[in-house]
Amino acid sequence: MTGRSANRPLFSLQNPKQLLKCMVTYLYVSHLSQRWLHNLNLKVFAVNSRNNLTPNLWCLCASNLSPIILSIDDQQVSFQVDLGGKTFGISVVYASTCYIKRRQIWHAISSLQTQHHVGTKCV
Repeated sequence: MTGRSANRPLFSLQNPKQLLKCMVTYLYVSHLSQRWLHNLNLKVFAVNSRNNLTPNLWCLCASNLSPIILSIDDQQVSFQVDLGGKTFGISVVYASTCYIKRRQIWHAISSLQTQHHVGTKCV
C-alpha cells in the first residue's frame, strides 16, 4: 500500500445486528482476505467502476443485509437498504476534480432520486 491508499471511512451505521460502511481505499477486492471478512460477519456488496483504475469506493455491510444496487460508475455507488423496516437510499460519492464530471454525477444522482421514491442521502 502506498501513502495514497489510506482507508478513510465515508459513512458508517452500526448497531448490534446491522452494519453498513462505505470507505475510500485504493485496493482490489481480490486482495482482501475473504476469511477476515467472514470472521467480522461482513461482505463487500459494491465497489465503483473506474475502467483500468483500481476501485476507490468500497461498500461493506453485515452478511445478513441485502442492499439493492441502483447505480455504479467511476464517481459513485448508489444503493438502497432496508434497516429495521425502513428503506434508505444512499449515494456514496468520490467526485472528480473536473467540474464537468462533477455536473454529470450530480445530474445522475438527481435522476436516481426521481426514479426511486426513497429519500436519498449523499455522502
